[in-house]
Amino acid sequence: MGWCSHCKDSGGFFSTNYVCNLTDKYIPSGFVNDYCKYDYRVSSCPWYKEYGQSSSSSFCFITTVTCNILGKDDKDPVLQDLRSLRDNYLQKDSKYDFILKAYDTIAPQAAKKMMEDEEKVSVATELYEDVLTPISKLVDKKQYELASELYYCMTLKVYKKYDLLKDYNELMDNDFGYKEGEFDQSTAGHGMKLINLEVKSEI
Repeated sequence: MGWCSHCKDSGGFFSTNYVCNLTDKYIPSGFVNDYCKYDYRVSSCPWYKEYGQSSSSSFCFITTVTCNILGKDDKDPVLQDLRSLRDNYLQKDSKYDFILKAYDTIAPQAAKKMMEDEEKVSVATELYEDVLTPISKLVDKKQYELASELYYCMTLKVYKKYDLLKDYNELMDNDFGYKEGEFDQSTAGHGMKLINLEVKSEI
């Protein structure tokens, strides 16, 4: 499991000194242990809640590919079709919950590694043209099941490229870090681990 993408080494004498990119402040050790060391806990971080909500798209490697690397508009039709697949199909069928859980826990690390990849433009171009665009065409044709299969294969391909399959398997064995009743499928698949607050408040 990876660190929060907003955490960076301060470059100071001690390796335990870290700075948050969102606040440009040194991070207390309690924050490092509770949030920074685990990218899937970012949505629970008080600093992220205050400063990072507007930049949540950076945790989604599909948006990273389309907008951050290739420079396409946030309303790019391919990106919109992928969002439609997530919102109108993957979130509606419980058999896809593991895909969404994996995306919300691993995608932030994948997005970070992708942005650091020296060949990110060629990687993003290939992913957009050879994978995301065909999925988009299937969504347009309402072939949602096949589109979902390609979507799943695409996520595994990205995890494999960036050496995240071990994390994937470990997380899958532990329900991707979710406790019983925490997962809210209707909000999943954005590249952030969100907790069902209504259920959490009852605990």
